Amino acid sequence: MIKKTDLLSLLNTLNLPYCILNKTGVFVELNSKYCELYGYSSSELIGNHFTILFDMNCKENIEANNKHFDKELISKRFLNSFGKYKSFFLHPISYKEKDKLGNIFYIQILSLDFKDSNGEEYRLSIDCPVDKNDNVKLIESLIDNELFGFISFENLKKEVDNCIISTYNPKFALINIRLIDTIIDEEIKKEFLALIFSKLKEIFQNNGLIAYKSSKRYIILFREEVKRSKVEECCNQIIDYFSNAIVINNRFLKENIKIGISFYNKNKKLTVDELYKETEIALKFAKLNTIEIYNKKILAQQNQEIKLNTIIFNAYENNEFTAYLQPYFSLKTNKIVGMEALMRLISKEHGIINPCDFIPVLEKNSFIVKVEEELIKRIIIRIKKWKLIYKEIPPVAINLSAIQFKNIRFLEYLRNLLITYDFSGKSLVFEITESILMEDIELSKYMLREFRKMGIRISIDDFGTGYSSLLYLKEFPIDILKIDLSFIRDIHINKSNQAIVSAIILMAKKLGLKTICEGVEKVEELNELKRLDADIVQGYIFSKPLNKKEIKKYFE
Repeated sequence: MIKKTDLLSLLNTLNLPYCILNKTGVFVELNSKYCELYGYSSSELIGNHFTILFDMNCKENIEANNKHFDKELISKRFLNSFGKYKSFFLHPISYKEKDKLGNIFYIQILSLDFKDSNGEEYRLSIDCPVDKNDNVKLIESLIDNELFGFISFENLKKEVDNCIISTYNPKFALINIRLIDTIIDEEIKKEFLALIFSKLKEIFQNNGLIAYKSSKRYIILFREEVKRSKVEECCNQIIDYFSNAIVINNRFLKENIKIGISFYNKNKKLTVDELYKETEIALKFAKLNTIEIYNKKILAQQNQEIKLNTIIFNAYENNEFTAYLQPYFSLKTNKIVGMEALMRLISKEHGIINPCDFIPVLEKNSFIVKVEEELIKRIIIRIKKWKLIYKEIPPVAINLSAIQFKNIRFLEYLRNLLITYDFSGKSLVFEITESILMEDIELSKYMLREFRKMGIRISIDDFGTGYSSLLYLKEFPIDILKIDLSFIRDIHINKSNQAIVSAIILMAKKLGLKTICEGVEKVEELNELKRLDADIVQGYIFSKPLNKKEIKKYFE
């Protein structure tokens, strides 16, 4: 438990307003921040009942039954609740307050009942303006520290600093744990945090100092002079723990995590902030459910990413992003029936940049939203021009990133684009992966319906590699299933792939959907797909991705 003197010192350091009341509700102690908040001097408050702050003309704190609070009710509730808040209690509602000068503000109250050395009972009340987000977060961290034994991140940094400046040759590890999927409601938050702390304490025992940074972030100082293998062993235990569902109050939570680690020795000569930054960099490059240890290779990756970001921003300014179009063809007529737009970056200074290099960086910095929107606009303008020259232009399929698909603002941008250029959505297809659709089913339904209203068709990309749920095929407005190339490769000799592709094609026909088989490169693969009655094929056997001049041969 936190000692009273230590707690009050911490509250003063954090500039949080607090007061201490006796069991009748009379002020016995308060800090300058509390006086500043309400506009009274300490002499005006100490010795008076806390309801002196309540101006019934401005008080608008309303209960669920819509009855207004009054002084008598508030006093009665105080007396009835006194002694019950033996751990920090965050009041479930915000209160509207009025300072001495009549200024209105709202507060969130955190209460703790305690006894002094003489056995006298008191209540500590921390009154925090709710529009001060940082203070609210500090309050939340105080709750967790008190209940579960976490130390604050700032206190952990002090401990790390002590290790760095110690006279002997320290070797320790700083471990940064990030939870990816956690959405914890208030009903199970305490149980969840208690489980987390208990498990981390069990794994690191007395050698690990565990800090709570947020509900998704925990930092551990492994103070023992540890070998890399020992740290990896402990971190793998954490990953193993989260690989199984966590059961709380009959609810199952499945969590993915990442762990970034930095080792310290005297040769590094780093500050605590620099050491923490190394864990953040390692975390950035860690894959789901893996650990990543900071090293020179990661630093090189970081530098390469910085370089790519510079190239990307310059390319956007200089209009160096473009779309190549790869056609796909009907197996029955061998005619072009559509084209897929593939993003390309051709830098005047650096030449052609591999999409495998720049697209992940685009997605990390969210700049992909701007780039995709600009490319969609250019594709619309290009198709409009072609329609003035050529008789018929097949629809263009555009891959939407996860970030763009979840971007509600994109809908308005798209509607305005179609109106501005008097363009029919029927000339567009949006390709979306299964995994993106299943991240938020209700949002996916909404976005797909809105696309459909604009006439845009929907294609599920990489079908068969993700969830492959028949439920979403039934509930989502989908037009096309694009069978992943991993099932197409050597399908003429791979019996398992033949069975899978045959089942997908048959199912699609029953549901009234078209199928596109991508990545076709061999005649034998093409013949097998004809035998399986596939609708459309795409791949190098017909055409590589083409620039805007090369693709026009299919329209002439």
